[in-house]
Amino acid sequence: MVKRIILTLLILASLANAETLTYTLAGGANETQTLNIQYFDRVLYYDVTSATGTFELTIEGSADGTEWDSMYVSGTVAGLDNGSINLGVYSNIRIKVEDKSASANTIVVIARPFDNNFTFDGTVDVDASSPSNNQVLTFNSTTSKWTSGAQTAIDHDTLTNTHDLTTDIDHDGIANYVADKHIDWTSASDNFETSGAGQFGGNLAVGGNILPNAPLHIKGNTPGTVGDFPAGQLIIQNPSILVNGNAAITGYTSDIAGNPVHQLWYFGSVTSSNQDVIILNRANANLHLGTNGFSKMVITPDGNVDIPVSLSTADLDVSDNLTVTSGISHFGDGTDYTSTEADGTLVFTGAATVWDDLRVPLSATKVNPVTSKPDFAVFRNGVYAFGFDDGADESVNFITHFPHSWSEGTTVYPHIHWGIATAGSNGGAENVKWGLEYTIADIDDVMPASTTIYTDTIDVQTNPQYDTFKTAIDAGIDMTGFTISCVMLGRLFRDTSVANDFTPDAYGFEFDIHYEKDTVGSRQYNDIK
Repeated sequence: MVKRIILTLLILASLANAETLTYTLAGGANETQTLNIQYFDRVLYYDVTSATGTFELTIEGSADGTEWDSMYVSGTVAGLDNGSINLGVYSNIRIKVEDKSASANTIVVIARPFDNNFTFDGTVDVDASSPSNNQVLTFNSTTSKWTSGAQTAIDHDTLTNTHDLTTDIDHDGIANYVADKHIDWTSASDNFETSGAGQFGGNLAVGGNILPNAPLHIKGNTPGTVGDFPAGQLIIQNPSILVNGNAAITGYTSDIAGNPVHQLWYFGSVTSSNQDVIILNRANANLHLGTNGFSKMVITPDGNVDIPVSLSTADLDVSDNLTVTSGISHFGDGTDYTSTEADGTLVFTGAATVWDDLRVPLSATKVNPVTSKPDFAVFRNGVYAFGFDDGADESVNFITHFPHSWSEGTTVYPHIHWGIATAGSNGGAENVKWGLEYTIADIDDVMPASTTIYTDTIDVQTNPQYDTFKTAIDAGIDMTGFTISCVMLGRLFRDTSVANDFTPDAYGFEFDIHYEKDTVGSRQYNDIK
């Protein structure tokens, strides 16, 4: 009959402190032996002493606890056998001592599985009592013997090493036992409770038969609804019954002693006075939010929010109101953008600027009272316009000022809209040319001498009756130094000095100045220079 006894061995710091297990083999000779076993730097030291008889010592190793390799076989020897074995890659070691002289030929097996427990096959004499099959033995540091059943003489304050106690211990009979520092499990169904602190040197697995891959490894289904809402595998709970009780998770670096020193991040309640929650990077560094394996949004240390990648429809899609309470909001890249400044002013920068026309309908102008006047005549059917003759100096005069949305100092581009009521004869050049005489001054400035500019010459010999044109007057007017509300006085005329002049009247409709806008108006009602 083979008997198996589970026990936990103490791993020692030196060979001199090796624990001794004395046991008796079942057999005709009933020999008594002693095994001294110690681990040191992956080396197994063994010492087998026999009182009488002949024995064979075998040491085997296994990486997985199932396939065993022979590391040492002594052969049949009498008396003392001892030495050391390098354990190498093996996680499991077992020692067999076979009594060659016993009639039952019993084999003693010592096996080391992954949890550092040792299994003995055979009948063992422990403290003058024989253990039952599969009974657990624990080492008694006071008697230096392996003990079965309850242990009543352990002084916790004198223990120098941690023991894996796998038997039920009655702590009430142990010296220096403090109830709130130790746990008495009287059955497998008892809960683990403690009000003190604890330390665990390795990885800890919670929730099933798993090998932990991190300092805390939790495996299990979600618990369902806890309180008012579905909960996860990890619950952080504040013991306070107050609605605004704090709950948080934090990350730290370690000092040289291994204690937490610098907080890296904080995730949890903002304060106990409200129910706000914060995800906080304590360092002067970015905070990333991501999905699908990539960072999608970055909050920079200065508070800017950067969305570096394009989402499915837009980088930022706001379905309700968007409010910016201070600072400047930019829409665009670093060069061309629309911005809302701190006072709410809308500003266009770079390519974001827009264009508009400063319009002067010729029907709203004044004719020259001294020289010849353009005829206000029928252009087509019952529609009238100013007709400018080819041989007389006919002109109209206007006064306008530049609007508050104009981008001050930028070049403006005058042009004229006009048409012909008679088709070209297609018999040679028939030219039309327009001129603009103007002067511009800021408010409170002296009006300077006038400047005259012209359009290109337009040949209309092939153009049909009632054709219309938009023609630029010069390449633009340089407005450097001028500001909004500057005043322009002008005279628009047909240039009769052009060669091969188109004989019929040329009809003027409207004079416009194309200007650039970098805002929608003045910042204040009194932004008048």
